[in-house]
Amino acid sequence: MGPRRDGRAKPDLTAPGAMIVSALSRDSRRARHWMIDQNHVAMQGTSMACPFATGVVALLLSKDKTLDSGKVLTQLKYATRNGQNPPADTWGRGLIDLAK
Repeated sequence: MGPRRDGRAKPDLTAPGAMIVSALSRDSRRARHWMIDQNHVAMQGTSMACPFATGVVALLLSKDKTLDSGKVLTQLKYATRNGQNPPADTWGRGLIDLAK
């Protein structure tokens, strides 16, 4: 959650991270109540939001290999739901909307 200690607006945007179902490692010792079946687990937090955002960036780069980090961030900021300008302290510009 923002803002940063210096008062600058953060986060830039947010990604889905609540109750994301993912593949379960065979070596996992995850608690049974989080398991969907023997191969899948539901998790939440930044460990789920980061892979989502990374996947979106990979899709953007697959369409335009000339994108740099600044252009990617600009595209992500405009591809949000409930977009805020200026950014809100909690959600930034909004939640990444892959359909946009």
